[in-house]
Amino acid sequence: MHLRRPLCCLLAVLFLFGQALLSRPAAARLRPAPVPTAPVTRADFAGYLATALELPPAPPGACPFPDVSGEPAREAVAQVHQAGVMSGFPGGAFRPGEAVTRAQAVAVLLSAARRLPAAPACTLPGLPARRGAALPFADVPPAHWAHAAIASAWEKGLAAGTGEGRFLPDRPVSTWELRLFFERFLGAEAAARAGLNAVPAPQPPRPVPAPTPGSAASAIPILLYHHLAPRGTGWDQNGATLTPEEFTWQMDRLALLGYKVLSAGELEQFLSGRLSVPARTAAITFDDGYASNLHYAFPVLKRHGFPAIINVITGTVPDAPLVPYDPRRLQRLSWPELRRLSASGLITLGSHSEDLHAYVPSGPRGVRRPALVARLYNPTTRSVETEAAYRARIRADLTASRDKLARELGAPPHIFAYPYGVSDPLSRRLVAEAGFTFTFGTRPALARRGSGLTDVPRLVVRPGLTPAQFDALLAGK
Repeated sequence: MHLRRPLCCLLAVLFLFGQALLSRPAAARLRPAPVPTAPVTRADFAGYLATALELPPAPPGACPFPDVSGEPAREAVAQVHQAGVMSGFPGGAFRPGEAVTRAQAVAVLLSAARRLPAAPACTLPGLPARRGAALPFADVPPAHWAHAAIASAWEKGLAAGTGEGRFLPDRPVSTWELRLFFERFLGAEAAARAGLNAVPAPQPPRPVPAPTPGSAASAIPILLYHHLAPRGTGWDQNGATLTPEEFTWQMDRLALLGYKVLSAGELEQFLSGRLSVPARTAAITFDDGYASNLHYAFPVLKRHGFPAIINVITGTVPDAPLVPYDPRRLQRLSWPELRRLSASGLITLGSHSEDLHAYVPSGPRGVRRPALVARLYNPTTRSVETEAAYRARIRADLTASRDKLARELGAPPHIFAYPYGVSDPLSRRLVAEAGFTFTFGTRPALARRGSGLTDVPRLVVRPGLTPAQFDALLAGK
């Protein structure tokens, strides 16, 4: 009885708090955790801008981009699009989960500043305006798409380089950098409205112990990725799917730690014992052949110059890409996209079978096994596939996959990733007979120098890793 009044008071307070929260503009509720080093996505950027500029609400259905899902992202994107502050990409996509680069942030904020009654006078401390001076950044030549915007910001003392005569225009902007940009371009009040004043300064990075001079690696991590999908698309709940932001910081960390990433050819030489590599060396692979590998992973790999291997389920490859790219759908790389990746010089393509990436009936009472190693069970006749029939089925699949890749890419592949990482002596022999002499499994271990090219172990990268856990994975722990 005595608990009734306090309980009623608590419920009333919670109700009023919820009403106050929901009464805020949708864009103001679109807030990631204020991690200063985290990259800023285009959806987050739209939310910050809509709130900082106090843009009017967008009418229902005003968001024209099919790849933007969920509120408040759709409202924030509709607001900035309606105001002419941000736009989409050719084909009608907005790419909400893509990281905003430093060049993009400067160009958009210069445009956004024109909406303010008076341009803020804030400049970098000790950095006066440089009217008429030549832009000193070697990585922003006159032909660069953002040259004019970066030059204007630099002349006004609103933006500076990162040292050594570089601006790093393609580097993702961090939340801390975005706070500084907002304060300089739009003013402290606008940054505070967006909630960016709550972003703390990043802590200095811990010193990274240098490897012993002249030391060579006896074993290296081969990382295995699959699909990448932004938060809120549904796929981010999958145990093998990372967000683009997770993949970005992991590649950034490899670069920070000074890792050399091997190409497919270098990896073969290392595993064959013909190549010595530095202590900090790794390799990167992707299985299945998702379009997200092109849309999210490839730009990051290209920025760092990291090569990678993509093993494709050839039976799922469409003849043409789906336009626009929709992260809510599990889209596969098309043949034109695979040719583009192959021609980049960074990506080597292998097979993940034609149609063996499935669990199939292999016995009574619903027993199912990976198709590469299973003997098919016929419930009607209650019989199991003969070895001759099994060999013919596997050979037909491997031949189809090999021939498709050879026809579409101009050269027969020799790399194969066992579906689900599962193989046995007979299946390994059939794979080798089909011309696949370099094969990957998923045994969680470091790959040792001179250990050979069959059933090479790899480390599956799971979502939700912290930097410390990622470092432990690199060490094979």
